[in-house]
Amino acid sequence: MSPADELLKQRRAELARRFLERSHQEALALLPRLAEARPGVTLAGAADIKMFAHKIRGTGATLGMDSLSDLAGELEALLTKLGGISPAAQDLAALNHAARRLFEDIERLLA
Repeated sequence: MSPADELLKQRRAELARRFLERSHQEALALLPRLAEARPGVTLAGAADIKMFAHKIRGTGATLGMDSLSDLAGELEALLTKLGGISPAAQDLAALNHAARRLFEDIERLLA
């Protein structure tokens, strides 16, 4: 591998690490809102969580983190389907499951 290729590889790894660290911090701030949500009550912060998932999906795909991108896409799709309305209990369960899987993947990639 040439020195330029090695430098590019190191830079990519550094960017990926910073992205994961930032995503982890954002997840810690945003995802508890899903756990606090109640059926029939408008989901607080749904737009923020959806934007978070959208950013993770796109940047994860760009950095080659396919599982992370796919999991973020699932969460984004669920939030899009709900459209910020008051979710039913089964929708909240699906959202929390998707959020947990996304958070676990972020932590796995950080390890």
